Formats: sequence, structure tokens, C-alpha cells
Amino acid sequence: ISGALLKTKLYVPHLRPDRVPRQRLLQRLRQGLPGRKLTLISAPAGYGKTTLLAQWIAQAEHPVAWLSLDEGDDDPARFLAYLTAAMRRLPEFPSSPSPDGVEYAGDGEARLTALLNQASELPKLAVLVLDDFHRLTEPIVHRYVAYLVDHMPPSLALVVATRADPPLPIARLRAEGQLTEIRQAE
Repeated sequence: ISGALLKTKLYVPHLRPDRVPRQRLLQRLRQGLPGRKLTLISAPAGYGKTTLLAQWIAQAEHPVAWLSLDEGDDDPARFLAYLTAAMRRLPEFPSSPSPDGVEYAGDGEARLTALLNQASELPKLAVLVLDDFHRLTEPIVHRYVAYLVDHMPPSLALVVATRADPPLPIARLRAEGQLTEIRQAE
């Protein structure tokens, strides 16, 4: 990927002082962790998905890595670069190469494997938030995220905020009790 990464994509948005507190939804987010691989927040534009997540993070017990997605992240190399940068912002994220010698080079699956191996060394649960997931349309990027979910260590949980259900194994995760859902009606 050419050029530097835009660091503001890795920052949790600031909370507005006039926000509406949603204690019931904040409690649902807290209850979904630990123990579930994926938390899905799915609602149309303007329903406050990002604001809800920012409120939750302000009170979170777990360290959080944030990534605001845009259309440019449909490029697989760019997506992996931003995902890696977000994960490396976690406190206590191992800075050394993975123990099996796989570096962050090669194809996407090899890079994800190295990232997941490092995440497995985290001493406590950490959360990765992917905001505006609906902006991703590239099937290979969707496969990368599905791979991430399928191989996530117990020390990592994923939160996805989106306007439409992503092409992830949602039904399987729901059946396995590995999914927390917050939808438009809530």
C-alpha cells in the first residue's frame, strides 16, 4: 500500500455532550463480552450505531481497537494494513513477530494468521471494532473478515457496526451462541 495510513481512522469518535444515553443497549454490549466472537450492530443511517459504540468504549472494561472503514478499504492490501495498525494500538499487543516465524508478508490469509497468532498472546480480552462495515463490498475483504471471525482466539472479540447484514457466518454464530445482535428495532 502506498502512502501513510490516516491515523484518524483508528480513533474512537468523540462523544457529543447532547447524546442520548442508552443504558439498556450499553448493558447488552457489556453482557455480550466475553464469551461471544461477534457483536453485530445493524441499523440504517442515523440510528446512532457509532455513538452507541463510543459511549460503550468510554465505559469499557476491555481494551478496544477501532477502525472506521470507508470505500477505499475495499482494497485488500489497504484493509489488512489498517486492520494491523488498529490491532497494534491495543495495549499489550505483542510487538515481536509471531512465534511461528510468519511475518506480515505474503497473501492475506498468511498476514491474518500472523495477526491472529499475536492476538492469541494478549493477556486479557481485547475488542476490535469495525465501524461502517457496509462500505466494504469486495468479496475478498469479506472473506478476510470471515477468516478472522472463524479463527479468532479467546483473547479477541469483534464488533461490527453496519447498515446491512454483512456476508459473515451470522446464522452459524447465532446457532453456536457466539453472536450478540443489536438491531434497528432496539
